[in-house]
Amino acid sequence: MRRVTLLLGLQVSFLLGPLALGPARAAEAAAPDRPGVAALALGLLEFTRWPRPPDLLCVSAGGPQAKALAAALPEHPLSSRLSLREVAVDAELPASCDAMLFEGWTEERQAQALRENAERPVLTLGLGAGFCTLGGAVCFGEGRGQPAFEINTDALARSGLRVNPRVLLLTRARKPAA
Repeated sequence: MRRVTLLLGLQVSFLLGPLALGPARAAEAAAPDRPGVAALALGLLEFTRWPRPPDLLCVSAGGPQAKALAAALPEHPLSSRLSLREVAVDAELPASCDAMLFEGWTEERQAQALRENAERPVLTLGLGAGFCTLGGAVCFGEGRGQPAFEINTDALARSGLRVNPRVLLLTRARKPAA
């Protein structure tokens, strides 16, 4: 499996700066100049291309990152074409989801949902590097003390989704953790 990591720094702030989201960003970020998971997720949604325009963002019900994303979406330009739906933790992933933020799922159920949806155009987002190891497309975490995310290019290729090359240019190749 090939993964690339994006560390948020000056270059990323320049590219994704417009994606910062007022109150949601402040609530999520440890420092006011760093976007949190909600801002990063919305930015990735903006820089991803589906076979048809996405219209449904699914999130795990009750998770703190899902709540932040739900709070941030109405202030984001994507809100005019993207609605949000909560999915019960460890439940069946609805076929209508164009993107899914996994949070609080058991590893076994999460892995099963990722396998079942691997070849569908669903942007799978999760927390921790283990999420990409299970087959998720985007893993949020920390890198060098800053918010970061990894992109599992194999998972993206299987899904048929395309991430804007400007995002991938800001990444540096990294071997997966053993």
